[in-house]
Amino acid sequence: MSTVLVTGASGFLGAAVVAALARHGHSVRALVRDGSRRPGAWGDTDVDIVVGDVRSPEAVDRALAGCDVVVHLAAQVQGSASEQFASTVGGTERLLEGLRRPAGADVRRLVLASSFSVYDWSAARGTLTESSPLEPRPWRRDGYARAKVWQERLLREAAERAPWSLVVLRPGFIWGAERPDVPGVGQRVGGLQLVVRTRLPLTHVENCAEAFAAAVAADVPSGTTANVVDPDVVTSSQYAAASAAATGVHRRVVVPYAAALLLARVARLSGRVIFPRTGGKLPSVLDPVKFQAMFKPLRFPADVARRQLGWTPVLTWEQARASAFAGPEAASEPASAGSAA
Repeated sequence: MSTVLVTGASGFLGAAVVAALARHGHSVRALVRDGSRRPGAWGDTDVDIVVGDVRSPEAVDRALAGCDVVVHLAAQVQGSASEQFASTVGGTERLLEGLRRPAGADVRRLVLASSFSVYDWSAARGTLTESSPLEPRPWRRDGYARAKVWQERLLREAAERAPWSLVVLRPGFIWGAERPDVPGVGQRVGGLQLVVRTRLPLTHVENCAEAFAAAVAADVPSGTTANVVDPDVVTSSQYAAASAAATGVHRRVVVPYAAALLLARVARLSGRVIFPRTGGKLPSVLDPVKFQAMFKPLRFPADVARRQLGWTPVLTWEQARASAFAGPEAASEPASAGSAA
């Protein structure tokens, strides 16, 4: 078993990863910012806590000492694009510097939480796999996507000449009782939700955490990359119906993907007329590039995670839905475009 440092350990995914690692017999050290710990986040798990910021060399050295694996989850998901980039990429740079110092001498593997946002969704056709094209122009996307693209590039370059190996996990939409809203479902307008008809690359937070535990122990080459998506195919309509009570949205209209994308493209062409106050800058849902990154209906196999890492999801969709939403799924699909359910 390993001694594993988890950055971002107090977050939604981080808490589940800490618990999963402990269940698999690993010793866990959690690097958390002062004030970010959530009471009961790790249950009864025995965790060695280091309070500090991943951007602090002193905190990084204290956290790394004696660890042989790092699971790097820390990333800023809110704030401006520049704040997200500075925190996510800057924190990763400080972690890399720590790995080069004596405190990081025992580390033999780093597991990175990347994201589906690094892919070039506009270029994807039919199926999204680990070999699908990556986003060549990150500036077209939101701040989180830009930061994750650069974070992954930075770690891959460092791993080429490092004594530790790198495993990159790219989860789809991570969801659970604490995070029932999934951006790929659609757009809220007041008390109404416009549901874009699509397949969702969902992974329940407990299943996703199991993938990180598998990546810590798997005998795979450095640079191994695995998408993390649960095997059950769930549509946006199914998810919207199941999560209605948890999200507070009970009126839904389903919009075909092609029609919604056409609207986004029309909005792009006439943006300065439709949105004069923003100088033609579109809301994300009406930017065709960002729209496709949220809603494009593709197939999402996760063969690398299951076959090479040995990932076994612990919850089916039905089990996860019942656990997260504590109620039966709606008996029928939401209404088609033009009428409300």
